[in-house]
Amino acid sequence: MSTGLIVLFLNSKALKHLPISGSLLDDAPVLLGFVVGAMALVTICSRMRWLGGLAEVVVLFAFFTPAVLLSSFNEYGQAKVPAMFCVTGLAAVAAVTVIRTRARILWLLWWFALVGLAEVTLARLQSAGSGGVRLALDESNTIHLGRAAGAAALAILVLVLHLYRRRPRGWVWAVVACGMAVVYLAASTVASGSRGPLVALVATVCLVALMMPAKFVVRSTRLALTVAVFVGFTLWALSQAPEASANRITDLLGGQQDSSTLARTHLYAATLPIVAMNPFGIGWGDLSEKLPSWAWLDSGVHQYPHNLFVEVAAEGGWIAAAALIVVVAVAFGRARAQLPRLEGVGITALLCFFLLNVSVSGDLVANQAFFVLLGVALAFPAVRRDRSLGRPESSAPTSMPGTTYAGGGCGGRAPW
Repeated sequence: MSTGLIVLFLNSKALKHLPISGSLLDDAPVLLGFVVGAMALVTICSRMRWLGGLAEVVVLFAFFTPAVLLSSFNEYGQAKVPAMFCVTGLAAVAAVTVIRTRARILWLLWWFALVGLAEVTLARLQSAGSGGVRLALDESNTIHLGRAAGAAALAILVLVLHLYRRRPRGWVWAVVACGMAVVYLAASTVASGSRGPLVALVATVCLVALMMPAKFVVRSTRLALTVAVFVGFTLWALSQAPEASANRITDLLGGQQDSSTLARTHLYAATLPIVAMNPFGIGWGDLSEKLPSWAWLDSGVHQYPHNLFVEVAAEGGWIAAAALIVVVAVAFGRARAQLPRLEGVGITALLCFFLLNVSVSGDLVANQAFFVLLGVALAFPAVRRDRSLGRPESSAPTSMPGTTYAGGGCGGRAPW
């Protein structure tokens, strides 16, 4: 349940768009934030010791703090600074303190899958009969739906690999059902017309296929098959997608830059000189005050370069950006060290997916899921200790929640 609360907290803004009357859903982000914060605090106090991985998260956000003093607290800064610590920081702390066992990591994958499926299904129901409109929840945005669908597809793909590897009773039908869910979610990513989540989904599957330990020939064959499947799937999905979504993705595949891409390119290019000239940062939310008028997007003072690392370097300073890069590198190292275990594959895949997403869209506040995955990856040493203190996997194979197995040991296969 604790992992479910964290995932719901990440998607709490989408809850407000559910077709249910009443003020409870309007207060959902605050209520979930309070519960998640209390849950993290209770976990820390109950152990009465400093938790591994928590130091990296605390130090990272400590390096984000000095730039607060430079902020002019315009309309964007007034919303960004509190949310940076009370939403993004809280999500990272909750993840690194609560999700510290293999079972909770598996539940995290399940929750990503369930929430993604629920949001996509609701969006399709809401958009029924709307013609060529891009798929999204009412009053929400297409990027959020694309990310939710892509993350859910990756989580279920990990489950497919797990089922194939372990072969529980009825595994063939389970793999077929999961495969259909993956196709449904991936097609919904295309239907959203959000190019960042789609590219991140394709790239992540290819990267994980390469990172999985195997001989060079096996990895090359695996990658070739993955690319072939994606080419065929993309052609089919584009034929089923709304016209507006299909046109955006076709432009991307054809190397054409539409107005949205050009505007973001100009904004990115205008931000780099600001980074070079301000080693201590310009203050959170103040990019609009330094940008030339030709680089502005049509979002008023809410200007950010749509790249998390450039944003932190510009507003938080070089040291904050360096700290972010180091923490990301440490998290990836700890996640990759868990390959080919199930928890390692799942977290590595989701971390890659959200890393690619934060590099092309959203600001620091809108990318809480990335920081949650950072926290989970940083806590992997505790997961290893928890596993080493448990029963040997060969005598009692662990499973994803709700999975029943026909047999016993691993049979010499990699410990999923």
